[in-house]
Amino acid sequence: MLTIITKYFFYLLAFTPIIGYLLRGLYGLKVAAITLFGNIALFVVILMTIKFGYLALKKPKYFMLGMLFAIYWFIWGQFNGIVEFSGLPKLIFANPFLLILFVFIIIENTSFSERFIKRLILLFKITIVISFIVSLIQVLVDSHFFYPQQLIEETDTMSELGFYEIRNQSIFGYLDQNDIGLSFVPIISLFVGYHFYNKNNLIFMIFVIIAGLVCFLTNGRYVMINFILIFCQVFFLKNLTLFKKIRYLVSSVILIGLIITGLTYLGYDINDFWEERIMSESGNSRIIAFDMFGRFFGEHPLFGTGVRTNNELMSALYGRSSQIHVGYLSAFFEWGIVGASLIFIYWYRIAKDLYKKAKLSLFYGAFFGFMTFLIANTVLVQYTILFYGLIYCFVFSKYYYNIAGFENKNHLISI
Repeated sequence: MLTIITKYFFYLLAFTPIIGYLLRGLYGLKVAAITLFGNIALFVVILMTIKFGYLALKKPKYFMLGMLFAIYWFIWGQFNGIVEFSGLPKLIFANPFLLILFVFIIIENTSFSERFIKRLILLFKITIVISFIVSLIQVLVDSHFFYPQQLIEETDTMSELGFYEIRNQSIFGYLDQNDIGLSFVPIISLFVGYHFYNKNNLIFMIFVIIAGLVCFLTNGRYVMINFILIFCQVFFLKNLTLFKKIRYLVSSVILIGLIITGLTYLGYDINDFWEERIMSESGNSRIIAFDMFGRFFGEHPLFGTGVRTNNELMSALYGRSSQIHVGYLSAFFEWGIVGASLIFIYWYRIAKDLYKKAKLSLFYGAFFGFMTFLIANTVLVQYTILFYGLIYCFVFSKYYYNIAGFENKNHLISI
């Protein structure tokens, strides 16, 4: 039974956008889809502990760092009003920093088969196609298609900014507002890495083109940048000759050209898109972030404010931005040197582990998938890695590291 539950846990993760719609759109529940999966992971770990014993459960090297920050976040909740506002149960069962640790334990103790990975790739292809279709409908037919009411209201308030300022969410509107960048783009990185590891072909290029169109139709700058950067993984592949790397580079340039052509066909004026979106003044919020950080960080340097914005910061912003809009700076402001150092070292250890496994297995899709998260935090604020696309990065890293023969294959669960 435990094997079956674990298998379908990872299969169902691919349906997170649909589950998000069912929970929030159809039934009006406030439970986030990925939070639901986090609690299912807790249940699975409890079953594993009962069956195998806690000491038998392997944990990744960065596990304790993640646990320390989860505890830090929990303690801060006792002082900054989160407990009074949300209640103690939510602080425990909706703690994303704790829930991801249960997912890590499951992955660390599971052996993933080639058949399982191929099925995930198939689900990724389906995700890309459906995302593309929904994006087309949102851009060409109905901008409110597959949107929750709250997001419709937010989009309507932005409509005066222009066509290129509206953030099209594709199928991810019922999830976190950053899911298209922190789930979809990592999935594309895994998809690209899978085909670089195996064999590139024309069908693969078609899927990547339409995935790229989805990314550019979001009008999210960090999404577009990360989509382009995931192709840099080809330069890390030691099993490719220089000629093949150059060929892939040329193919990538052609790919971007085809995406731009596709955007033009869909009604995008590239000059207007560049001026109104890429070079828009909304990017000034990142410049403001450095100014606000310099003014307010010194007031609570050690443990931070415990909140993303306080009254003094909001007054200083004067409506120019909603927060210190750079994740790394905001972490210092919110959590202080102690908390920010914990979470940054935690992220570094994760990246280091993924890179080490990528070098040994020659599969870089997972490492670059996680790098999209680190890059995203230069322009947005997102501390948790509890996104289903990022979770799959750890699954694929584990699989390729195992088949390369660099890890003990004595796993508790095989799927």
